[in-house]
Amino acid sequence: MSSPLKVYKASAGSGKTFTLAVEYIKLLIQEPSNYRHILAVTFTNKATGEMKERILSQLYGIATSHPGSESYFEIISEHFPKLDGKEIRRRAGTALEMMLNDYNRFRVQTIDAFFQTILRGLARELDLSGDVAISLDSDKLLDETIDLMIKRLTPTSEEMGWLVEYITEHLSNNDTWKIDKGLKAFAKNILNEEYQERGEKLREQLDENNGAILDEFRKTLGTLENQIAAKAEVIGNEFFDTAAKAGLTADDFFQKQRGAWGYFTKFRNKEIPAPNSYVTNSIADPKKLVPNKALSPGDYAKIKSLYDQAKAMYNTERLQLTACRISVSRLHQLRLLNTIARTLQEENSRENRFLLAQTTFLLSKMISGNTSFIFEKIGAEIRHIFVDEFQDTSILQWKNFKVLLHDTISQGNTSLIVGDVKQSIYRWRNSDWSILNNLENEFPGYSIKPDTLKTNRRSERRVIEFNNALFTIAAEQISTQYKNDLGVSGKELTRAYDDVSQEILPDKPERGYAEVRIIKKGEDKSFKECVVEQLMQTLDGLINQKGVNPSDIA
Repeated sequence: MSSPLKVYKASAGSGKTFTLAVEYIKLLIQEPSNYRHILAVTFTNKATGEMKERILSQLYGIATSHPGSESYFEIISEHFPKLDGKEIRRRAGTALEMMLNDYNRFRVQTIDAFFQTILRGLARELDLSGDVAISLDSDKLLDETIDLMIKRLTPTSEEMGWLVEYITEHLSNNDTWKIDKGLKAFAKNILNEEYQERGEKLREQLDENNGAILDEFRKTLGTLENQIAAKAEVIGNEFFDTAAKAGLTADDFFQKQRGAWGYFTKFRNKEIPAPNSYVTNSIADPKKLVPNKALSPGDYAKIKSLYDQAKAMYNTERLQLTACRISVSRLHQLRLLNTIARTLQEENSRENRFLLAQTTFLLSKMISGNTSFIFEKIGAEIRHIFVDEFQDTSILQWKNFKVLLHDTISQGNTSLIVGDVKQSIYRWRNSDWSILNNLENEFPGYSIKPDTLKTNRRSERRVIEFNNALFTIAAEQISTQYKNDLGVSGKELTRAYDDVSQEILPDKPERGYAEVRIIKKGEDKSFKECVVEQLMQTLDGLINQKGVNPSDIA
């Protein structure tokens, strides 16, 4: 069964905005009133404005035969072979006039604005009054909430004990005792989608047993931590026992404290470090491991066996040990976070307000298979959904949109997703790059085959060639390193960069410039000073000597 969901993976400069505008206009040429049934969303106000301007300006250009719109007109004409050019231009003009006279139903908006619209439409179903205030300034409200929580503390309250633990941890890490700033930064976790999804259940569990669940969890983690740390300590002690029996000291080993001696010292101290190059380069050869003394085959075999055990622990148990230690040190913070979240909830209810950052989670509890009910509440009959910059979609946003998309495509209506996996790895706005990377698996029963926009129409030839060469190799090497370090396949990363190599327009001239420079710290200058000095020299040469426009330099 073919899918009406079109998915385009588009690298920088490959024309994704052009493609989205073309697909939108195709629906208007098919039926000029279709704008009433299209929802197009993106993630910033600027992108929303650009998308609206592009659609309207190209409709005008097609209708008036403007030269700047001929590329749009040609693609649309190919899509409607039974329509002559005059009819296509007439329909473009009709659609433009209708949209300008019915502008409120021209739904191109940010994803936050769309979710706000739904929220207001579902106010009664969500137990919100009609005049609920949606607050954009979550930082200010969190600050006020923490101040209020601290003001309510008493010397004997449990919260005071948790706060003292928090302060103690700060002092042990050589942080300032003035913890209000750090506490307010920490409280922003309340707005994290992962916490929102799990926080409600966590609060119920903490209330049920007065926090005993965390004490049990702390005990379990402590037991696991002690078991792993003891295992590491045994490896370290056995190494030093072997070295002592062989009459060896740190000075006898390759690179002394920086080599195997220092490596096993950390194990004796219950740490599980990665072996550095001094260790890995010497461990395979007894003469290199201990250069100036004879190491018996038995002693070497013992040290080599301990190294193999240590490396195995690094690959299998290091993350567990780190996770235990971090989790144990943060459990009291979880109690504090729970108290802050409850205080914020109480104040929001009292003030009849709602945080914009919590909109997505609230809607996820309400949106189900009954999408017609949702659209009815916002006064719209949506048949087509266009999502731009899809790589910035968070897991919770995707859960909401997936329901809406499934409804449109199950009725045979076309929808469109455009994005670039490579631009989402920075976790901006809780985005999850794996959603777009595996989108074809999200709708069982539909054959979704992402298409790649391969031609870079924006960058100069040499810049494209440089990127093609660098990032193709870089993705392979990082994937290999990922597998070697963690023992897990890096195929997801490799797949994300499958489309990194872009095609170049044949008539694009030999222009553009890219440079990689390895900078070493100078004898009397810091690394930063060396970088700034060479950067200024490079910029001076490009701008003042070669006449390059500053806006063309990255």
